[in-house]
Amino acid sequence: MHTTLPPAIMGIATALCLCGAVVAAAHLLRPHPTEHALYSGRASDLNHLAMLTAMAVMWSDTSLPITLWRAVFGALAASALLALLTRGYAGSRTERIGSAAYHCVSALAMLYAGSAHHTVSLPVLGWTLTALFLLDAAVVAAVAVTPATPSRRDFLVTVFPHLVMDLAMASMLAVVLV
Repeated sequence: MHTTLPPAIMGIATALCLCGAVVAAAHLLRPHPTEHALYSGRASDLNHLAMLTAMAVMWSDTSLPITLWRAVFGALAASALLALLTRGYAGSRTERIGSAAYHCVSALAMLYAGSAHHTVSLPVLGWTLTALFLLDAAVVAAVAVTPATPSRRDFLVTVFPHLVMDLAMASMLAVVLV
């Protein structure tokens, strides 16, 4: 992502995305992942891993063609939409719909960010998505720190990647819109 942001900010964003991706990967690879009321399930872990890895690359100074990003985020949007439409997704119906819808919107938002970076169109949509991800981060953080949160480990493996993804998405959208 070529911006006028200071290299230190870009480095921090890259590192946070990589940390979130590592946590998601570790949770995904566990034989019996810990289930949590918030954002659990292997499909969610896989989506967090893919999105955070892609965003880490985007925040770094690596330059990849926009067509690659469109293919990656298009495939993620399609897989989330498929999960939304099928019954084979782990978790309760409400959790399945919420998680799949979130990941579909996230992938579509990244498609928008890639397009907006080249031709800024519909800035209202971009700012609305930015606000949506910030609101989601605030809600997830508020719920995660309630006394009902089972343990710090559960918080780390289930909520940390989601929070990082929310903040990275909002930041990336804001950067391409400014």
